[in-house]
Amino acid sequence: MKNIQVLDGVVNAIYRIFQATDEEFATIFLAPGQDIEFIEDFFARTEEGTARNILGHLWKRPILKRDAMGIYLPADRMTGA
Repeated sequence: MKNIQVLDGVVNAIYRIFQATDEEFATIFLAPGQDIEFIEDFFARTEEGTARNILGHLWKRPILKRDAMGIYLPADRMTGA
């Protein structure tokens, strides 16, 4: 499982963290080192039923920031490369 932070576009946004399985993560973030995905891009390249299914499962696994053991950051960003 990987923790990912979801940002919404509202003025008083709450930046929530959710746990994604490795398979869900790989579907959301296709490119190696990719650390951002826009919902409209995700739906544009993913079959709608699959996208909704992944997000439906993701929304069931929120995690409090104080309990998160890190948020995903690509390896090249961690090393400063």
